[in-house]
Amino acid sequence: MIQKHPGWQYAGVYADEAITGTKDARGGFQQLLAACRAGEVDMVITKSISRLARNTVTLLGTVRELKRLDVDVYFEEQNIHTMSADGELMMTILASYAQEESRSASENQLWRIRRNFEAGMPWVGNMLGYRLRDDEYKIIPEEAEVEDFHEAIIPMEVYQAMQAGPLPLRILDGRDA
Repeated sequence: MIQKHPGWQYAGVYADEAITGTKDARGGFQQLLAACRAGEVDMVITKSISRLARNTVTLLGTVRELKRLDVDVYFEEQNIHTMSADGELMMTILASYAQEESRSASENQLWRIRRNFEAGMPWVGNMLGYRLRDDEYKIIPEEAEVEDFHEAIIPMEVYQAMQAGPLPLRILDGRDA
């Protein structure tokens, strides 16, 4: 797309691989915003609204900030430029749809996890010390070994530590924070 427009200059790719679009604390996303704020980018081209953010509030806040910086955001799939007269209206409608789609996907995954638990199946195939093989968990001795039992934390200790308060330091070194 950039090659088809004389005068346009490629400013880089800002990507967050395998990270959900519902959080605005993604590294690539934050680098993009920093480049825009520094005047290094004047147009953001993204595949779709859901690739930039699935949360309507985050999306609108980001796009409005970029607009104040004279940075246009172009969503290829929806053919929307945020600097156009109807861009923000269309983007708001489609962002709401993307957010609902994300929420629905999360609910579907949670439903599947609950059904698996009810059937006695964990929600992940790999756990430290075990591997799922032929619908049965097999112990992986080199992962399941504990050299110093006193350094091992068993689930009940974790549960009790969570109930007692400051979790991270209690689990890491056994002392109260």
